[in-house]
Amino acid sequence: MAQDLIANLPGDILDPDDFVVEEITQTNASNAVIKTQLKAAFRFQKVNGKWIPQEVRLGNDQWESIEDLVKTLRKVKEDKTRELLNAVSKAIEKYCLKNGRVPDFGSYDILSDLLAPEYLDPLIRLDAWEHSLHAVLPSARSIKLVSAGADGELGTGDDIEVTTTCAGR
Repeated sequence: MAQDLIANLPGDILDPDDFVVEEITQTNASNAVIKTQLKAAFRFQKVNGKWIPQEVRLGNDQWESIEDLVKTLRKVKEDKTRELLNAVSKAIEKYCLKNGRVPDFGSYDILSDLLAPEYLDPLIRLDAWEHSLHAVLPSARSIKLVSAGADGELGTGDDIEVTTTCAGR
């Protein structure tokens, strides 16, 4: 069944002979991990005497630029991280409306514990890169939520920030 489900993924990029199912692990009642061996091809180009990967092809699908794939995946993770930060921001707004002030916290983990589960469900602690989220108080009535972005380092150009101002009562 796993073989058929993978072979029938949207886009018809894989034929049944493009991969081999190695292991199936059911992680809970509604999730499973299927480990496969996947046929892929890479095109390299020699640039200044050094071989550089340029394109990849999964199964019998078309060649895709590795640079384009990396950009696309990064954009998807940035969008997902913004969604997560916006969900936390909305939870802070709900907290403010009920309590008339921003929550008292010393770290993002403490903030998320204060919000969950009443205002934030499910609990959100990590960005799309699985890096810890951060929170600071730029003023007595606002909270800045921060993801360190793809590089995982705060204060660099790829940080993602959302600021929430507490309207209070």
